[in-house]
This record gives sequence, C-alpha cells and structure tokens, in this order.
Amino acid sequence: MTSVQKSGIPALVQNKHVVLKAETGSGKTLTYLVPLIEHLSKYSLEVEKINRDNGTYAVIFSPTRELCMQIDNEMAKLRKLFYYIQCSTIMGGENPKKEKAKLRKGLTIVVCTPGRLLYHLQNTKTINFSRLQAIIFDEADRLLDMGFEKEMTDCMNEIKKRCPEKFTGKEFQSDDVRVNLVSATLSRKVERLGASLMKDYITVGFDNKA
Repeated sequence: MTSVQKSGIPALVQNKHVVLKAETGSGKTLTYLVPLIEHLSKYSLEVEKINRDNGTYAVIFSPTRELCMQIDNEMAKLRKLFYYIQCSTIMGGENPKKEKAKLRKGLTIVVCTPGRLLYHLQNTKTINFSRLQAIIFDEADRLLDMGFEKEMTDCMNEIKKRCPEKFTGKEFQSDDVRVNLVSATLSRKVERLGASLMKDYITVGFDNKA
C-alpha cells in the first residue's frame, strides 16, 4: 500500500479506501455500516434503483458466526427505512441450501465468513457481482490470525472472475470497489492483505504504524 494519509473522515462517503483502527467491542460496526447505507441510498436515488435483481453491492467479511450475526442485527436496525436493501448472513453452521436460495434471490449486502462464502462462490453460479461497490474486512487482524488468508484470497479470485472489469489494478486493486479494512492493529499480515487490495488509502485512528 502506498500514499498513506491520516484522516478522521469516514470511509465510503469519501469514496476512498480506508484502514480503520477499532478494538473489539468499540462500536466499530456502525463506523462502516452508516457510511455504507448512506452511500447505497444515495446511489439508489441518483443512479439506479437498487433491487434484488441487481445482485450484490457489498460484501462484509467476518472471522466468526457471532460477529456475522452482530453485524446483521445492526444492519437490520439501520435499513428499516431502506426496504430495497436486502442483507443476510452466509456463514458456517447454517443450512447451505437455504443460503443458496437467498443468494439466488439476490442480496444487496452479504455478511459472511470466508470459508462459507468461498463454498458458495464455487458452487452457486448465480451470484451476481456486476454492481459490486464495497468490500469490508471486519476484524481483519483476527481473520488473518485465525488462518483465513487463503480463503479470503480464493474468495477474491472468484469475485474477480465474475466481474474482471472492476479489478483492473495489481492483484485485487480496483478504482470501482471501495475497500475498508477494520483492524485493531496494522500488523505485517494486515498490511500485506491491504497491499493486495488497495494502492492508495486513508487511515482512521492510527497515530503510528504498528
């Protein structure tokens, strides 16, 4: 990653890639969900109306089922006024056939664990990423510490295959898909993941690199 800038400005509202420092239990979920909902609602009003047939606009990776459910619960509160934004969890421990039906029907936002999303990317051809606009890695340091690096890379490879026109930079770098990395630390693993996803980005909450 290059051209690091320090900023307190929220993420998707500014249409920039962002690395956000946030500890577990700090209320970080709203920090990226509010700008995401604002961005999608503005897009639906000004560009094209969002509906199920348009496919997935955002993917949120989480290291655990518990965090997936927490994110989904917070999202449910926020999108009460935005009925056209469909969101659901795709995660281990659930019935994959039911998840496949939800994906086929269309989800605006997918909240997922890496392994289960990879399963569906490899087995569900109808997942549509042609309008993908945001990818968020919540607790990115935990995702990597728990050994999900390969699954996330494989997920990104599968996503890239479905919408190659959106990933014209090095590895998974894109000018069209905004990336948020939410992490308690800027470890080497996090920086390596970020380098594969972002060329330029702003940081929020980091005084110095860790």
